[in-house]
This record gives sequence, structure tokens and C-alpha cells, in this order.
Amino acid sequence: MHERKSEDQVQLMDGLGYMVTNPNYADYLKATPHIAEKSTCNNHRAISQANAARGKLHATGIGATACARHGCFYPHCVVDFQKGERQLNMDYSLANALGYNMEGIKQVVCFYDINCSYMTNLQKRVGRSELIDIPSSLRIIPGIGIWHVHGHKKECYARYAPLFIKGARWVDGEIIETLWSVLNVASTSACGMTSPHRQELLDFQMNDSNFMKMIRIADSLLWKLKAARAAVPLARQAYIKLDEALTAEQRDSWRTQEIRALQDRVTDPSAMDIFEVQLRAAPTVCAIELTLLEEPRPSGSLHGAASWLARSLHLEEAITSLHMDRKDVGEWALELKKLAMARRADRISSEQLGFIADAAIYLKLHLEVGSNTSASESVQPTAFLDANSKQDYASDDGPQDKLPLPSALGIDACRA
Repeated sequence: MHERKSEDQVQLMDGLGYMVTNPNYADYLKATPHIAEKSTCNNHRAISQANAARGKLHATGIGATACARHGCFYPHCVVDFQKGERQLNMDYSLANALGYNMEGIKQVVCFYDINCSYMTNLQKRVGRSELIDIPSSLRIIPGIGIWHVHGHKKECYARYAPLFIKGARWVDGEIIETLWSVLNVASTSACGMTSPHRQELLDFQMNDSNFMKMIRIADSLLWKLKAARAAVPLARQAYIKLDEALTAEQRDSWRTQEIRALQDRVTDPSAMDIFEVQLRAAPTVCAIELTLLEEPRPSGSLHGAASWLARSLHLEEAITSLHMDRKDVGEWALELKKLAMARRADRISSEQLGFIADAAIYLKLHLEVGSNTSASESVQPTAFLDANSKQDYASDDGPQDKLPLPSALGIDACRA
């Protein structure tokens, strides 16, 4: 809540821990306008609720920057949210983190839940502010945690998943989510505190979190080493299997494309799309039927065979849908609903009988091309049904699942 007498609050260690310095942060917020940027990805909550005001709260939450590999909070990088998770808040946190012990470092990997939108105009936003700075020579490779990236568009996976970032090693990019669970224990107590008290409490909790990370890092690294050693043979086997299936030209071409994509990914994330699995969409039933109708017919084949096959697919879908809907009609259903279901079954049975009659024509006539017997004499629907009575395609109980199609009868039955 907003303090009634903020001038009476005494800061004992303002800006000396993990929370940022209040006066400097307040000046930055006043001087920096919030520009709402439209996301080209899915409607994520971090974006849609960026301007969500929550009553008379002094802070609606906090944002922090942590080491993606070791899970330690960066000092002087934790900021308060005034309305929601706005980009200007996270810009201040990131700029402070990238200015801490960065001598000699020319490239960093930054993970954020909405990096596909956040990183688009980062340099422009920082360049407009005189209170924060990110060196233009620093190469920032954006990434999205392996759990959050699956909530984005499919293009974001190859562009931002840590598995496709060279040098990121085996990290999930979600370490900050595990750190919130520790701070959530103290969040309830911090709600009613004054700003200095709340700041000192959060600093203490984050300092304790970093200390526990430090004393337990040996056990953590040992466990990761054992897991990596167990995974190496499997990874090597999969790699060798893939490599043996490639030609020398494919191998050289892929290596060239990989190098170019990794170089251009910062300025053009779409360069990473070459790592996406290239699958062509299967043609629709209508497209297949159109192709069959447009192709020249073999000598002696019947007109309408393609439409007859497409008709069978629609009929099978109707039968399956009927069986599913029948399960929802219980014994105590209304008579009107039972009548509608009975009419539907009768209509499908009628269509099925007509389809079976046509099946005798299409399956028999093509096989007897060149014989002296006419189609009207050799093909009788009743004879076809009698010969295949075991199939029970149309009984008095309603439409059956099986239809006399070449795939169901088999090639031998069609040649008989």
C-alpha cells in the first residue's frame, strides 16, 4: 500500500543489496514513458496485463535478473512493478545486470518468457533513455525457457529455445521460476510492510538464496556431471546414425546453413527457421478427389469411381459420428431426441444400401473389361451381397461400420 507519510520512512540499505535504489529508479520511471508494443506472437499474460492497475498498491510485484546456469540473483537488479510487468521495468533490471562484472564479456544469452516481443526494440528503448545504458558492442542472444516456449507460436521454438543456442549448453532457461517459489514464502508477510522493511526482507531472502546456492553447488554439479556422462553415449549414437544417412554434399550444405543462421539470428531471428522440421501438409479429401477427377482415366475404367470413393469416406464419418452420439442418448432421453437419432440412422442406412449397390458395379465391371459378358448381366448387387454376407454391411439394426471398399475386402476379393 502507499505510505501515508513516506518522508518518515528510513532506508537503512537502499540499493546496497538486490533491490535497486529507490530515488534513481523513481527518476527513471518519471522520465521514461511506457510505449505499448503489439505482440506478433500469442497473447501472453505478461503483455496483456502490463497496464493492469491494482487499486492503491505501491508495488504489484517484482522483476529480477538471475544467472541462468547457477540460479543466483544479480545484485542491484530487482525492480518493483507499478501496474504490471512492463518493458520499461525489465529494461532497468536488465541494464543493471549487464553492467555488473561484465569486463571482457562480449556476448550474453538472455532468457525471458516473452523475448520474441521484448527484444524487438530493446536497443531503441534503451537509446531513448539517459538513465540506463547497454553497450551496443554487447551481443545479446535472446532465448525463451523450454517450458514457456511451447506456449508461443511454432516459429518461436527454433528461434528462441535454448536447445538451438550455441554456447547455452544444457539449460532450461526457467531458473527464475524456481527462485520465485522461495520468495513466495515471504511475500504474504511483505504485503503489509513499509517500503524500507519490505526491501530489507526481500534483500535478506535473496541473499540467503544465493548463499544456499553457493554451498550446495558442488553436489549440484556432481549430479549434472553424472547425468551428462550417462547421456553422452545415447547422444553420440543418435548423431552417428543421422550422420551416416547424409551424403557429403548434404553435410557441407547443412554446416554452411547452420553457421549463417547462428550469425544472423540476433538481427534476423527468422534465420533459425531452417532448423524447423519441414513437413508438407497432407492433401485434403477434396484435393485428392479433384486430382483423381482431373487425371486421364485408364481405358475401360468407369466414370465416377473417384467420387464413389470420396462418398465412402463421408459415409464412414457419418457412421462414426452416429455411434458417438448414440452413447449420449440414454434410456431416459426425450422421445424427440430418440426420434431424431432414429431418423438419422435410417437415412445413413439408406445411403449405405445405395453405396453397396454401386460397389457391386465399380468393383466388378473394371475386372471384367474385355470379356464378352455385359455389365448388366454379370454384375448383380444381390449376388455381391450374398457372396459377402459375412460382412453384414447393412442390417436391420442400423448402419454398420464396415463398407465394401477395396481396402476392406482385399485385393483377392476384388479380383474374384
